[in-house]
Amino acid sequence: MSETEDKWPETFTLPNEGYTSVEKVDKQDKIVTLTRDAKLGDGPFTDIIVKSKGETILKNYVVVRRLDDSRIEYYEKIVFPNPKAGKSKKEMEEMASELKKAMPESVGATDEELQAVSQNTLRNLLRLIFGPDDLLVGLLFTNPDGAERRIKARIFKIIDKNMMTTFGDRMTAEQRTETVKRMFKNMDGRSLLEKNTGGTEGQESAESLVGMSTSLSFPGKILESNGEIDPLTGEVYWDYLSNAAELGELELRVICELKK
Repeated sequence: MSETEDKWPETFTLPNEGYTSVEKVDKQDKIVTLTRDAKLGDGPFTDIIVKSKGETILKNYVVVRRLDDSRIEYYEKIVFPNPKAGKSKKEMEEMASELKKAMPESVGATDEELQAVSQNTLRNLLRLIFGPDDLLVGLLFTNPDGAERRIKARIFKIIDKNMMTTFGDRMTAEQRTETVKRMFKNMDGRSLLEKNTGGTEGQESAESLVGMSTSLSFPGKILESNGEIDPLTGEVYWDYLSNAAELGELELRVICELKK
């Protein structure tokens, strides 16, 4: 918040029922911590709404359910209600075009298959840049060369896996490797990062890059989770930026075994 503003930016719409709220304010930051006990059968309920220029750009849905006598599941879905279709569509078309040029003609890839590989690749790319898989956006600003090297290494595996899923036996492992190499002759890691972040000069609006952290504690043993487990507190947590859900809903899952 700048010195000329007389109120904090209305980035979040905060829930006002069923939560314990603690607020901490200093000259630069305002931190609101909301705590809620999620009970079996709760949901779907929404407790996160993020806005940019008055428009809702992100919200979540939470469900807590019993799987059987000993297991419960926490499931949270984070979505962009109004995705930036124009920007996303353009990026997918560009990647599909590069993929088509690099593909062996013998594979006979259709436009629909190329679009599917491109969409899945870009979705995974956003998770690498904005979390929760990784948070390369921070490295981009502090060490762009290192960020480019990491993204190239990771994107190779992502594209290879997506091609294997889509084309199966129609492509050998060697053909997939050569295809990715040919793609990167015309497409580098830094350009992929900058297209999705607004560049190293911080051109992306701060309002559209909202830092998020979700942490949960459970009354039993964690059996499965796609989050990280804090070894000190036992909490499951995810750290990400709001743009992580732009090209596809972000799912947070935990399965817990109840204490007997």
